[in-house]
Amino acid sequence: MSHTELEAIFARFKESFPPTSEYTEGVTLKLTTDELTTMIEDFYPGIDVGDLYSLMTSHGYEYRPIEYNETVTFYWLVGRS
Repeated sequence: MSHTELEAIFARFKESFPPTSEYTEGVTLKLTTDELTTMIEDFYPGIDVGDLYSLMTSHGYEYRPIEYNETVTFYWLVGRS
């Protein structure tokens, strides 16, 4: 799949799951890069997600550290429409 096709797929994702800058437990979704990549690849086998970090940040998504049970993990913050 081409980069153009990935952009079209991503545009649909963004409609339902817009970027957010605040994390609120139970309201904001948080996804690791691996989770996001796996989700896209599960729906579109064979797709090359390429530089997912640049794609996400260029669309306003934020990659933030979140502490849970004394462990810090980086997540993409994803809102719900």
